[in-house]
Amino acid sequence: MSMKSLPAELWLMVFPYLSTGDLIHIFHSLNSYFRRLLIDHFQLYSADLKFISEYDFDEFYQYYSPLIRSFRLCSSADYPSQTNAFLSQNLRLDRFVSLQFLLLEHIESLQIWQQLMTRMNDLSNLTHLSICRFEILYDAQTLTSIFNQIWCLPKLVTFI
Repeated sequence: MSMKSLPAELWLMVFPYLSTGDLIHIFHSLNSYFRRLLIDHFQLYSADLKFISEYDFDEFYQYYSPLIRSFRLCSSADYPSQTNAFLSQNLRLDRFVSLQFLLLEHIESLQIWQQLMTRMNDLSNLTHLSICRFEILYDAQTLTSIFNQIWCLPKLVTFI
């Protein structure tokens, strides 16, 4: 029995139990059947970029970014430079034309925030923004400026 002989519905039930990195690493390069299943999966589920290698992220960005409705970008103890890598590669958020939900985790400097904010202005369908662990030292004026930038996003309805 080959992997392709299993029904698509079964694969789509299994995929949510795997990380985004594992999905890309294991299934993306198999064949067009599995790439189509990944497309279906990413249109239904959030892409968590927390545990994804640089190579797999490049594949994800190149093939799936226009289809993604929700994703998480994180810098953590396990992957301390993910947000920096995203920014340093000069990746464009405007490729995420379907993105509606964005979770940013571990924003550690005002410079990183400004770079992300500049790119978020290109997200024409972003309606929900969530930020966890906003670890920037700020004064009242900086905080006001940050909130003003956030609420200037054209379609934003929810900010947490």
